[in-house]
Amino acid sequence: MQAVIHPSTHLSPSPPCRDDSVVYLAGLGTVGIELQDQVPKLDAVIVPAGGQSRVLVGTAAAIKHLNPRISVIGVEPEEFPLLLQSLKTDSLASDFSHTTNKKLYRDIMQHSLGAHTLQMAKKMVDKMISVRERDNLVAMLRFQEYEHTTVDTEGAMGLAAILAGQLPELKGKRVAVVVASANMELDLVRECVDRALVLDDRVSRFSVQLGDGPGDMAKLLNILAREDVRLLDICHRRYSDRVDLFKVQVECVVELRDKSQNCHLRRTLSDLYPTLRWLDR
Repeated sequence: MQAVIHPSTHLSPSPPCRDDSVVYLAGLGTVGIELQDQVPKLDAVIVPAGGQSRVLVGTAAAIKHLNPRISVIGVEPEEFPLLLQSLKTDSLASDFSHTTNKKLYRDIMQHSLGAHTLQMAKKMVDKMISVRERDNLVAMLRFQEYEHTTVDTEGAMGLAAILAGQLPELKGKRVAVVVASANMELDLVRECVDRALVLDDRVSRFSVQLGDGPGDMAKLLNILAREDVRLLDICHRRYSDRVDLFKVQVECVVELRDKSQNCHLRRTLSDLYPTLRWLDR
């Protein structure tokens, strides 16, 4: 698959009375026109649906007008499948508040789906899928690592669907991914990245019993340094009913480059420390 990341600049809020008008939705089709001009021979376009799905249907309208053979795929969060559910029931779905992470999807949940938007989606969107929260977070991490770009959960949904293997039919095809993203507060970005590192097996936590003599702690730290592991946190417990006499329990949180380094570290420490225990996420 050859994917082209296309950032959307249609991010400014608009008056609610215009949001669902056919004219306004058609105006958002400039995203599709730009894609057609800049990326020749497209096979498919992946667009985040968001809360109102306006960019999705506007892009689909333009794409289908210019080249009906291009497939238009919409993506929503699994916790807030507003358009997906509306298409299934042929009615405007509304309430997903009991299953949605309000902090993560707050901007998406602030909007409702319009009747014109639903009708245009039925005619012009070829496929709708939903992505898991964990896949979304890892996709946000990939944007930071490879594109040096911070996107919110809506902007990462298209890449998340690809990375999670939800679109195998696009293998070997030329695909554009629209990144329609808004701003995120710094503390939320930090929480998302921290969680994504754990989900991506890049942060691990373990406990081990060490002797309480001189040099035992230094030996463990030297091993971590030799393996080029970043130590994020360490806790030293001497007084515990779970620790053998003349032993101390040490808990460490470490960050690794990738999954292969994680596996190598686990093998190395397991061979050296019989009491080693990896703790759950």
